Amino acid sequence: MIEVTTAQMYGWIAAFLWPMFRMLGLISSAPLLSESTIPRRLK
Repeated sequence: MIEVTTAQMYGWIAAFLWPMFRMLGLISSAPLLSESTIPRRLK
């Protein structure tokens, strides 16, 4: 049987889920940054 410790699980979460959350944030904010009504200085 494969044993997974909590330290290993936290390592996997840090290695895979956090980068995916960061990419999701970038993808979800992209439509806002391409909106033409937002002034260029604010972008």
